Amino acid sequence: MFGYCVDEIIDSPIEILFPKQVRERLNDIKRITRYSNNIETKCITSNGIVLHAVITVSPQYDSEDRQIGTITNIRDITSEIASREQLNLWASVYENSGEGIIITDRQNNVVSINNAFTKITGYSLDELLGGNPRVLSSGKQPREFYKRLWDTVHCDGVWRGELWNKKKSGEYYPLWMTINAVKKKNGHISHYIAICSDISVQKQREEYISHLAQHDVLTGLPNRDLLVDRLRQAIINAKRHKQMIAVLFIDLDHFKNINDTLGHEAGDQLLIHVAERLRNLIREGDTICRQGGDEFIIVLNEIKESSNLIFLIEKFQNELSQPYLINTSSLEISPSIGISLYPNDGETLSELISNADVAMYHAKDMGRGNFQFFTQQLNDTINERMNIERELTNALKRDEFSLHFQPQYSLDDNVMIGTEVLIRWNSPVLGRVPPDKFIPLSEDSGQILQIGEWVLNSAIDYARKWRDLTPNYFRFAINVSVKQIIHKEFFDQTMGALKQAGVSPHNIEVEITETALMEAVEKSAVVLENLQDNGITLAVDDFGSGYSSLNYLRQLPIDKLKIDRSFIDGIPEEDDEREITNAIISMAHGLHLTVIAEGVENDKQANFLKLAGCDEVQGYYYSKPLSENRFEDLLKSLHENSTSETGVS
Repeated sequence: MFGYCVDEIIDSPIEILFPKQVRERLNDIKRITRYSNNIETKCITSNGIVLHAVITVSPQYDSEDRQIGTITNIRDITSEIASREQLNLWASVYENSGEGIIITDRQNNVVSINNAFTKITGYSLDELLGGNPRVLSSGKQPREFYKRLWDTVHCDGVWRGELWNKKKSGEYYPLWMTINAVKKKNGHISHYIAICSDISVQKQREEYISHLAQHDVLTGLPNRDLLVDRLRQAIINAKRHKQMIAVLFIDLDHFKNINDTLGHEAGDQLLIHVAERLRNLIREGDTICRQGGDEFIIVLNEIKESSNLIFLIEKFQNELSQPYLINTSSLEISPSIGISLYPNDGETLSELISNADVAMYHAKDMGRGNFQFFTQQLNDTINERMNIERELTNALKRDEFSLHFQPQYSLDDNVMIGTEVLIRWNSPVLGRVPPDKFIPLSEDSGQILQIGEWVLNSAIDYARKWRDLTPNYFRFAINVSVKQIIHKEFFDQTMGALKQAGVSPHNIEVEITETALMEAVEKSAVVLENLQDNGITLAVDDFGSGYSSLNYLRQLPIDKLKIDRSFIDGIPEEDDEREITNAIISMAHGLHLTVIAEGVENDKQANFLKLAGCDEVQGYYYSKPLSENRFEDLLKSLHENSTSETGVS
């Protein structure tokens, strides 16, 4: 036990086998007692190993009752202590485990449960002892599920899986369970031990993550991934039942203005309100998705009559156009809606979404706040637009633009008093692209700033180049985008280019379309005043085609009105056009503005305008737009005639 041989231990004090505290206790026992005493303590072997032992000390006395010695019995209980500690550890683990543990006998009657099991289920041991655990069953799993479960336990000795149980309160909850079969040495099952964990929180987290993966965080609507899945299923059902599906692509008009003026928080609140209105409008079985930004997609199933579809779309339009109360502010916004139909406009989800998107852009081109159905012609138009956008990106770098010049004449004496500077684009890929196709695209993409700056600088260079061929009053009329006007550097760029070229501001006229001007009256007013104060003439182009508001004519520093060609086309035959043209000329003169008419095609139109008091004209009757060389030849010819008439050589 201790590792000592007889020779090493004889005549040595027995206390060498025990720690100091034990030795002192043994001595006390020898002194004060006549009877045997047991002590559970630690002993030390010859090589320093500690043993757990029970020591029995029995004092020995002679006939005269004198203590003559001591018999000390030492029993090694180290293995017993280890087993006891192991049992205590197991008991502690069992009772303090975070996982619920339930033990049943071979008939599956409850023998024991731990505290965690009580916390999870609400049942105490007294309530379950001797009973069958089926009282915990939720009924959510069929009989076949439990049959497979116990077959696995009996075959493999263990089953692991997820199931639903019912708490004492009646609440259903998911849990992860492991059931082990405990077998005797002969292989027969004696008990079953089930260890379970409540995974409700984990399930909620998984559902939340799944929801985030398939839904828009801001509005809670399905995102594009979930929409694609539902649309795919809708197509399968529609094909089976020979029904139509409508895909609506909705974009909120001018939503960016709200973000820019009121902030992104107000924009987010508006999107939440829009989503809520759309939820209330769709039918059960339909799907609404937030595509991103201010774009929404709706899938309408089981469409039988197109008239019913139009009624639904009009409801969407009317409801979304109603005012929104955002942070005490009342906001209004209109939707542009594009519609594609299955199977007419596509049989795949990508085709349907893409074509609805194309139709939506067409709705915007048609003035916004309306809905348009997809057509093949529309698709061709959009493809053309995309080709133009692609080639337009590098057109300026590749020097593909040029300027043409259409002369402007005074009606009084038929003298050329200026020219409108017109941009032309000859693409090596697309050929000649009309300005009415690429200018709006450059506005949308923001390229108009670079293109407009090139036009302005080039026109000023031509004004410098032809200064000796033109009279002092001659003006170069340059079309300018309102985006250029409100750009912070436009005024300085313009005045800097004039100064560098040595061209007088009086020789430059800036033309801005009426509709564009009305969209930014306040932002453009200061810049226009600065331009006018420095001698640049300001003209409103296409007057009469837009708002025709007298209010902005009073607010803005305008020098000239250009009557839209749509009115000139109908004179002098059409009564309405005659009256409108007369009214515009009379009103402009009343405001001390010069009037110029564009699109004059024949002498009847020219004569009518002269009698009506129009000041200036331009059009094919006088001259088509001319290339640089042809216009320069015209200037030289006019200059030679004027010098010969005055006798100057």
